[in-house]
Amino acid sequence: MPYKYNRSIFIIDKVYQMKFSSFVVLMFFIPSLVYPISIYYLYSLLLDKIESVELVNALMAQEWKLYVILALMHLCLCGIIFIVCIFQSHKVAGPIYKIKTWLTQIKNNEEVGPIYLREGDHFPELVDYFKDALETIEKNKKK
Repeated sequence: MPYKYNRSIFIIDKVYQMKFSSFVVLMFFIPSLVYPISIYYLYSLLLDKIESVELVNALMAQEWKLYVILALMHLCLCGIIFIVCIFQSHKVAGPIYKIKTWLTQIKNNEEVGPIYLREGDHFPELVDYFKDALETIEKNKKK
């Protein structure tokens, strides 16, 4: 049964988590720039096809509002993606941090307690491999 522990700190490995989250947001942001460019192009084509001067002037007056709304929606979506990436990268950084701490304790001949992962953390099998390796090392020392 997984150890029940509530997260209170979400930035465990700042460099990794920020780099990972920024990369994912950038991979979303750059290709999605096609949409505002396409909308601008289509909007221009639409304005060229309309014969009513009053309607063209009314649409041109509202054009900047359309672009501002689209830009704000795009930035909000990037922010949401960044936050989700922080939460997801936390599920990777947490186990790695615990294993690094655990190995440091072993290296410094300190008291080593059991290592537990939170529910939802990634790589639970990695902890089992380290535990098995440590048991094997201890058995070999006793021989």
